[in-house]
Amino acid sequence: MALRSTTRDATVAFERKIRALPEVLQCHCVAGDTDFVLVICARSLPEYQLFAQQQLGEALQLRSYSSDIVLSTSKFTTEFPLSADAWPPTASAT
Repeated sequence: MALRSTTRDATVAFERKIRALPEVLQCHCVAGDTDFVLVICARSLPEYQLFAQQQLGEALQLRSYSSDIVLSTSKFTTEFPLSADAWPPTASAT
């Protein structure tokens, strides 16, 4: 998602609106061509389409947004498996 304006006020307003939407599971501020990446949950594509039409775009003052649909997941974890003594990683000799 790319905001029309990236002023502090616009960003805070966007984040406040996003936090109020139960369909949004995650919201990440990112660097690059877009400003935010959202993870949204919907039961079906028509339900997602309705959500996008009603809650995104004009409602959130977006310049643009695009959607990627997850077809399958090869790996998903929230575990951070590094201990303090394992960071930074070192090259292993083989």
